[in-house]
Amino acid sequence: MSTKNSQFYDTLEFGVIILRKILIIEDGPDIQELLEAYLRGAGYATVLAGDGVEGIECFRKERFDLILLDIMLPKIDGFGVGELIRRESAVPIVMLTALDGEQEQLRGFQLEIDDYATKPFSMPVLLQKIRAILRRAGEGAEEVPGTAAGSGSHGSISGGRAAGADCAGI
Repeated sequence: MSTKNSQFYDTLEFGVIILRKILIIEDGPDIQELLEAYLRGAGYATVLAGDGVEGIECFRKERFDLILLDIMLPKIDGFGVGELIRRESAVPIVMLTALDGEQEQLRGFQLEIDDYATKPFSMPVLLQKIRAILRRAGEGAEEVPGTAAGSGSHGSISGGRAAGADCAGI
């Protein structure tokens, strides 16, 4: 049983603190590094995935409070990743992309993403969006009604790499 004490962490029974965890699915190493450093500095735990397949594997192995998702990814694009994730979870998704056209934005929102930020974006503004989304999400990543209970995306939180995927996190 956990209680939500902050937009940054949960407190489990016996006072154990677990940071809010964000999955960053982005193929650009520079952007990965920037997002990871900024979010960790703001108190969040992060896990990195460099393509769509790896992102889905990470999502299914760990529980995340929010996902930052690029659209132009190798192997499976962000729209495909977003669709697969949304079938299994209501975890908040923010799309980060260079595609700023109305059609791309509408397609993202039709997949029920929570926000859309175009590159280049302001890190302080992105951080405020993340805080607002997590505040509204309350319990964070909950299952979508009608999906199988106990799916891998809602398992225990672990540090380091997710087994079977090249996820890099703390």
